[in-house]
Amino acid sequence: MQQPIIYKYSDIESFNTLYLDRDGVLNRAVIRQGEISSPRDIIEFNVSPDISALAKNPLINDWNLVLVTNQPDLSRNLIDLDLIESINEKILSFLPINMAYICPHLAKHKCRCRKPNTGMIDEFRLSYPEASRKELFIGDRSTDLECAKALDIPFLLRQRHYNEHLFDLSDRVIENLGIPDILD
Repeated sequence: MQQPIIYKYSDIESFNTLYLDRDGVLNRAVIRQGEISSPRDIIEFNVSPDISALAKNPLINDWNLVLVTNQPDLSRNLIDLDLIESINEKILSFLPINMAYICPHLAKHKCRCRKPNTGMIDEFRLSYPEASRKELFIGDRSTDLECAKALDIPFLLRQRHYNEHLFDLSDRVIENLGIPDILD
């Protein structure tokens, strides 16, 4: 059975969990030949300027922060785990994420962890059933939205120039991560 790659950085201590997509939410998505893509080297990884605003939100202490990201370039051998770890460390220098769930599979693998499938969050919920009293999902793409909806988790769409078609389908559209009431 194909499983996500899991990194644990700190204990899961809250009853509330915020699921965060990576590319397009915590960092700027890379556009290659008109397609949204992920960074393929550390130079292409540019943290979103407002990531520290989320970290400074006083309510963040009441939430587990769990990164859930599709990274099919691992299966394509275009990136390696060293890059994933370097990017995770860079994110950690701005935001205290507790865990990262990485799906390395291509769509053709038909795994259960690749969003819009719910396997990464299912895996988290199975390991930490007490951590789902309140859940939110912040993403920027239809795969994130579909995953959140399948799990009945409120979905906050990170507004980007490429996702206007999702505005009406989302529970809320946010321009930036620094909105004070994002976790209310």
